[in-house]
Formats: sequence, structure tokens, C-alpha cells
Amino acid sequence: MQSTMDKSDFKSELKYNVTDKIASWTRLNHYPVINVKRNYDNNWLSISVENLNYFVTWIFVNITTQEYFDSKKLLTSVWLKPNISYHAKIDFIDENYWILANLQQSGCYRVNYDVENWKRLVRYLHTNSFRKIHVLDRAKLIDDAFHFVMTGQLQRDIFFNISHYLSQDTDYIAWYPMFKNLEYISGFFAFPESLFIKV
Repeated sequence: MQSTMDKSDFKSELKYNVTDKIASWTRLNHYPVINVKRNYDNNWLSISVENLNYFVTWIFVNITTQEYFDSKKLLTSVWLKPNISYHAKIDFIDENYWILANLQQSGCYRVNYDVENWKRLVRYLHTNSFRKIHVLDRAKLIDDAFHFVMTGQLQRDIFFNISHYLSQDTDYIAWYPMFKNLEYISGFFAFPESLFIKV
């Protein structure tokens, strides 16, 4: 793998060692969280990592925006190290457009956005164009939103508003995380009659 990478056209200011990248992930106990925050006043984008153990050294983050989504262009992609934030000036992005990270679940991490970006994603999912967001990304939004509600990092109404869009989505992949969420919360409710049901 390393020899192929060395021969490729991949250019980076970072010395890229495949073994280091893979080894750092094999020791993970839980998903890291990538925080993607926009400052709407000065058009800065901030990306930071949390929930990492000390073994993980690199996380690849790719980000696009509603404006670039049809052309499949990326707004940015970056290798993040723990405890180091990435900042970018995004003057060229319409402030009313959403930003989406971890395209098609290319990385094993959760993404939490600022509240305004979550709301923009919710509004877009409730339009007839919601299928322009890949089904894996729609599923990941539901899964991440539920996780952040359960950990107290996201307002419940944002999760409920995201899940309401499912009434127009017929793709099983988009529904799957919702089924798992319902299965998870069903454990919080006592159903005495279930004691008599034999499987």
C-alpha cells in the first residue's frame, strides 16, 4: 500500500505513512467526533476533533456544500491531528447553504455541526431535492443526530425535524438508523405483556 501511495500523484505537505494512519485506527474504542462549526458573521469554517484516545494520530475529513453538491466537488479535505483545529475562510460560500462532512461515510467518525447548519440540512431534507444528498449521507445524518441528542449535544427538535423527512424517503438505507434508534429506545419502556411472549 505504501509503495502505491509513494508512486501516486497524491501531493501533501504532510509526510504520508500508511502504516501510521491504519495503526492509529486499530486501537480505537469508540467513534471520534468531528465538530464542524461555521462563523456566519465572518465566514470562517472551523473543524476540530474530540473523543480521541491518544493512539489516533490522523483523521481524514472531506467537506462539501450545497453549492458544490451537484458537481460532486469538495469544499475542502484535510487530514486532522488530535488537538489541532483546521480553519478556513469561506467567503465564496452562500451563507444560506448547508455544509456536509464525511461524504458517503468515508470515515469512521461522527459529525456534529453548529445549530444553524443542522437547521439548513433539515430544511433541505424537507424539499423535493432531498435525494441529491446521497442515501448514506442521509442515514448518517439521522444516526449522528440521534447520538448527539442522547449525549445532550444537540437539541431534540432538530433530531425530530430530521426524522420527519423520512415520510417521503422510501430507501431502506435511510430508514435503517431510525429502526436501530427505535430499537434502542424501546429498552427504556416497560412492556409487561412481553414477558409472556415466546419467541
